[in-house]
Amino acid sequence: MFDWVKKKVHQKKVAERMHRHMKAASGPQLHKSAIAMTMAALEDEAVQEQMRAVPSGQQQVFMMVYECFVMWSFMSGLRRVLEYEKLPPVVAAIRDHFADHAWYSPDEFEKLWDETERWMPEFAKPAKDGNLWPAAALVQIPHAAGCRLDFVPDYTFSLHVLNTLASMADIGRFAGEQELAERAPKPGSAYEAALDAASVLVVSGYRRIAEQYGCAPSMMTSGRRPMISISVRDQSLA
Repeated sequence: MFDWVKKKVHQKKVAERMHRHMKAASGPQLHKSAIAMTMAALEDEAVQEQMRAVPSGQQQVFMMVYECFVMWSFMSGLRRVLEYEKLPPVVAAIRDHFADHAWYSPDEFEKLWDETERWMPEFAKPAKDGNLWPAAALVQIPHAAGCRLDFVPDYTFSLHVLNTLASMADIGRFAGEQELAERAPKPGSAYEAALDAASVLVVSGYRRIAEQYGCAPSMMTSGRRPMISISVRDQSLA
């Protein structure tokens, strides 16, 4: 019963974030939805706690790496259903919104985004041993971009990243399907339902991952353990 209450409270928080960022976003409906979903992901308690654990001089790099990861994850779902020419304007809209409302340094961000596009396709698929640990990308990407980030994800945050990869891809695909349906939602209609559905996807992902790995991947639960068996691939292996 207590777990159900925690889940509903967290789901409400996610939905509130999405609605708040939707109001602050501008542009076509697809761009606004992409901005709202990615910005809400940056404010997750697990991300904010991890950011605070990073040395203060490196927190901006950490957040920009995570911004690129979240944006890539969302776009990975969107590209499943939309034609390529629709994708760059969405990336530009998210990036421009980050510039005004999130952590952003133009030169570093572009380098990090280039390396994200290079490395995430590798880290978003299982390794030869069958394990999938996309959190390793958060170490490899800044290293490849020449940005210092003294950060090793622990087990709990690694599962959060794994859940975010799956959830944001699902949300991106859903947003693309809404775009293809050419809906023009009004308050209280289909798009409001889409926001609520997205918040459910985010929260339900935690339970799915927890059941698969037998532990708790969110800030709402206990059971932190050191991150193990996470390898960072050298650039020369590309």
